[in-house]
Amino acid sequence: MFNTHLSDSGHAAERKTQVQELVAAGRRYGSTLLGGDFNARPWYREMRAIWDAQYSDVDPFCRKDWDRRCNGTQVGRNSGKKFDYILHQGVNSRNCILRTVNEDHRVVISDVTRAQGPRTACSVT
Repeated sequence: MFNTHLSDSGHAAERKTQVQELVAAGRRYGSTLLGGDFNARPWYREMRAIWDAQYSDVDPFCRKDWDRRCNGTQVGRNSGKKFDYILHQGVNSRNCILRTVNEDHRVVISDVTRAQGPRTACSVT
């Protein structure tokens, strides 16, 4: 498990480098979880290394291409934007719960397993 907080808005080039370094660190392991506040939406250019490395988000609607069903994790002025992630490779996520009450970020929770099986959509509470 790698947990991080990437550079904030206005620093896309730096975030791209940080994402590449994160993917490179995880590449050494067969099963990897990457999590944290990435300050980037899934379809932002700096996130491409994540998707190219075949990571999946616990929210099945948050991928390289925009999808209106992707659940936002921000509240307040950035409400509805997806910046927080639990990404996985070599494991399977069963579900996730988003939209818990918090000050500026919604908590992302997921059950993960190495067992194969269907990925269920996130439940929004």
